[in-house]
Amino acid sequence: NLSFAANEEKILKLKKISEPIKIDGIIDPIWIEADSTEDFVQFQPFHNETPSIKTTAKILTSENSLFCLMICYDNYESIQKTTGTLDDFAGDVVTIMLDTFGDKRSAYKLGVSASGVRTDARLLDDARNRDYNWDGIWFADSKIYNWGFVIEMEIPYKSIQYDENLTEWGLDFDRWRPVNSEDIYWCSYEQNEGQRISKFGKLIFDDFKPSTKGLNLEIYPVGIAKATLKEDGKYDVDPDAGLDIFYNPSPKLTFQFTANPDFAQIEQTHLILTFHDSNHTLTNAVLFSRKVLKFLQLPAEKEAADFTDLSNYFTRGELVKNYPTDRKCRLISEQKLLEDLMIWNTAVL
Repeated sequence: NLSFAANEEKILKLKKISEPIKIDGIIDPIWIEADSTEDFVQFQPFHNETPSIKTTAKILTSENSLFCLMICYDNYESIQKTTGTLDDFAGDVVTIMLDTFGDKRSAYKLGVSASGVRTDARLLDDARNRDYNWDGIWFADSKIYNWGFVIEMEIPYKSIQYDENLTEWGLDFDRWRPVNSEDIYWCSYEQNEGQRISKFGKLIFDDFKPSTKGLNLEIYPVGIAKATLKEDGKYDVDPDAGLDIFYNPSPKLTFQFTANPDFAQIEQTHLILTFHDSNHTLTNAVLFSRKVLKFLQLPAEKEAADFTDLSNYFTRGELVKNYPTDRKCRLISEQKLLEDLMIWNTAVL
């Protein structure tokens, strides 16, 4: 495999600095010390060809954080500076991908647009699947110049999980240039296969190994209130609240708990289901992540959904509890236990 052989030669050495870098899109002199690469290759539109424009990637570390610098040369008029929200935007984007366990099957993906909007995900199953439910705590900024744009990222080690015994991580960079639909990577991949973690390049630790660890616990309390003006001029206030908890007790195990998950979807989504025709179950089913989300977020027009419609969202499951005909039930809480690629899901109705 010619592309994989070429990727074996893709190596960057991670050098340690004593002071953290200010994340502002301005190239500080400290970046001169970083190992860097400009050896990118097109994935599309012209597979394995030299990119139409230059990109430079640099990487450094402090005791507590990993730093990445992407210098993206371009004509000012060609840069698409689209705004957006986390994990939901368009325009010019660069990403860094890190295989922090050396298993060649899972990796972190962290990206930033030219306008400074972030995206992050976990790559699973050798990058065949992506889990955008993962939202890490990291920092980034961008700055646009008349010759292109610059992206700086800081990834605290306590925000990610890794094998502290490793002396190298898997590494790749990506740049998407929408003006000509050009997608370039540091590593080369087969066109009919796409990106593969097993073919990443290497990030070699130079007299340094990260050791900072976090609690791997995320708690998101949220609230909302709806006020309705009545005919007597008084307001009818309807407050609601919810809670999301994410906990990673081990590198390959994730527990997610959601209480009152539909509170923020008033008027848009009603998590009320009607089961008919025969007796069915909802608990102890094994689902894939995207199917779980699709199942839990049925549109309002399907609030009285036939269970046969829901069968498309289940991979396999056991029938453990019967529901009588036309009984309506509202989802109160939901727990998910992610182990490797599968999700064990239970719901309280």
